[in-house]
Amino acid sequence: MISVFLLSEYMQKLGISNGSKVILFSTNHYNSVLFYFSCWTLGAVAVPVNVNEEVSRIEYIIENAGVEFLFASIKNNEK
Repeated sequence: MISVFLLSEYMQKLGISNGSKVILFSTNHYNSVLFYFSCWTLGAVAVPVNVNEEVSRIEYIIENAGVEFLFASIKNNEK
């Protein structure tokens, strides 16, 4: 199981830092909690997106939230 420390380190290597806005597009899963804690550890802003949301609404969020990074579950690639 991945730890908050390891995920934070990986996110930091991707360029995620204080103030970065990061979307999580996933179902409810314990890894979601790790994602949120990792964002908070780095000072990043976690932007949760409901996987059941309409595509147009997801596009709106991405375009208007100033999102720089997106993490998605493989199971959600249908949209």
